[in-house]
Amino acid sequence: MDRTAYHSEVRDFEINPDEYPFYARVPTNILENLKYRQRLLDEAINDKGLQRDLLDMCRQDTLFFVNTFCWLFEPRPLPKIVPFVMWPHQVPVFVAMEQSMGIEDVGLEKSRGEGASWMALTLVFKWWLFNELFACGLVSRSEEAVDDENDPDSLMWKLDFQMKRLPYWMKPGRGDPKAVIRRSHGHILKNVTNEATIVGYSAVGDVASGGRKTCFVMDEMAKFRAGSDYDAMSSTQYVTECRYIISTFKGNTGAYYDALRGPSSIKKLFLDWKDNPTRNQGIYEVQQGNLVMLDPITNPLPSNYHIECKPQHEQLRNRGYTLEGTIRSPWYDKQCARTNATSGTIAEELDRDPTRSGTPYFDIEVIERLLKECRSPVHIGNIDFTKLEMKPEFIENPRGKWKLWCKLGMPRKPQSDRDYTLGIDIAAGGGGPMASNSVISVVDNKTGLKVAEYADPSVYPHDLAALAYATSKFFSGKSGMAYLIHESNGTTGSQFSRAIMDLGHPHLFLQSDEMRLSGKRTRKPGFHNQGIARGVLYGGYRASLADGTFTNLSREALTECKSYEHIGQDKIEHSSAARKGTDPSGAGHNHGDRCTADALACRALRDFTKPLDSDDEEEDKAPPGSFMWRRKQSELSSKKDDWW
Repeated sequence: MDRTAYHSEVRDFEINPDEYPFYARVPTNILENLKYRQRLLDEAINDKGLQRDLLDMCRQDTLFFVNTFCWLFEPRPLPKIVPFVMWPHQVPVFVAMEQSMGIEDVGLEKSRGEGASWMALTLVFKWWLFNELFACGLVSRSEEAVDDENDPDSLMWKLDFQMKRLPYWMKPGRGDPKAVIRRSHGHILKNVTNEATIVGYSAVGDVASGGRKTCFVMDEMAKFRAGSDYDAMSSTQYVTECRYIISTFKGNTGAYYDALRGPSSIKKLFLDWKDNPTRNQGIYEVQQGNLVMLDPITNPLPSNYHIECKPQHEQLRNRGYTLEGTIRSPWYDKQCARTNATSGTIAEELDRDPTRSGTPYFDIEVIERLLKECRSPVHIGNIDFTKLEMKPEFIENPRGKWKLWCKLGMPRKPQSDRDYTLGIDIAAGGGGPMASNSVISVVDNKTGLKVAEYADPSVYPHDLAALAYATSKFFSGKSGMAYLIHESNGTTGSQFSRAIMDLGHPHLFLQSDEMRLSGKRTRKPGFHNQGIARGVLYGGYRASLADGTFTNLSREALTECKSYEHIGQDKIEHSSAARKGTDPSGAGHNHGDRCTADALACRALRDFTKPLDSDDEEEDKAPPGSFMWRRKQSELSSKKDDWW
């Protein structure tokens, strides 16, 4: 296990004396730092030459400026004002942020309470103070979060706080009140002497549209209102080259998650509680139930902690925490044990773990175990066919849309001594950066193994129906064309239903009442994935993954399971559904993903296959009226209705 929060080059970071020539002379001990500050202020109060020297030193060395003239408001446990003396793990992050000023985007991934907002605001405050025509934008989730003169948590309040505590000779115009323009209405801070500005914005679709900025600070982006995070990123893209994107995680979707964990080129920085000297005291790891100190020489645990923590650890296990293999400290244990803290909130606020933040629907431990068993596909390519004859043919292509985990015989077809099921999820099609995938999942009815997967955001529902028909032919088995179950929600589901019926597919799943033992069928094709039926669908799939009756070798499909959460009471939702705005499919939730296609295929398997060790003869001999007899009759009736 990687016990460090940083890359080695950050761990071994050393200050470049050419870039920060005066930083080393500033004491980092709080009491010594206070004495140093007071001595400088006393000496400079009537010495204009020293004042000019200190101003030049601050211009050249931002770390010197912060550790000598900046302050923090800390209300815990009691309100107090303390000197801003950076912790060792903050320094390399701060330096990297300044090196990117005006040049590139920076993503800062952090544990809660690591001072990231204060760092970013202090950096832009220094540039506002000393750099001509500097222009900065501040973005937060609401106007109040940006600027509220009575709220120390608002961004502009923190800037006002720093301004008030500067010595008069360091303020614009040497303290002349006319040299600073501060407007709460409009959220503006202007330095008249050098025309530098800082402007605050709430996260809306047209943030600073048409403007120009040296940089933006986008604070707590993961907490922005659903959809506004993407809007804010889009509207600021051409306004500045540099955005400081700062937040803790809020689930594993959204613009912040995409930037920090997606395939982006953003510079990524980290602030982790494990490197915080006030939080990592006695840091240890749980190994086979034992507490193993990670730094027993310089950072040992209290002598009796391994005994004292046992009741607390047992309580945490009972509350759903996983202790084995985790890195902890007495401070961290206390946070986990606090009232209303959950493994999800701790993952979100402290562990920088978006997959376990929120309230995941699928068992993350099960998904992680299954991900280790994933395999590369045997074949990658496309299923080609003529629309007149619908004769399918598999064409190998490393960039193809199809992935197959089954071998193809001669002719190039899957094994025909078994039957197959297609689970299909339909998106609106047309592609685009916000489009969802249409997905076909193919499962071997005999083994419960997912043997093929197709995903494409650009295919339209009627074209998907033609492909599904050809695919059903390609995966023909003992009973003929593969069985087909699709999600029928919304306009896309309706379009697909009409198209697949017009093609005359003989083996379609028909809607049923999911809460009746009889499972009586209608004549409407497809699975209506809403309400109670939604819980039945994903609940069955979750159980099948856990007990091994459904085997999924697709890494992408299993990873998507992590995005499903409990939303409100008795609701299951893909966590990106609300964040990405209106779903063009009309299905009412994020549509067209692998997880839903797999769940549909799993749902069909439950109704139309038997356990591998079942005995047909024993079922045939079941006494009339018995449970086994009734189940057999129901299955026969369902097969007749649904297949023909």
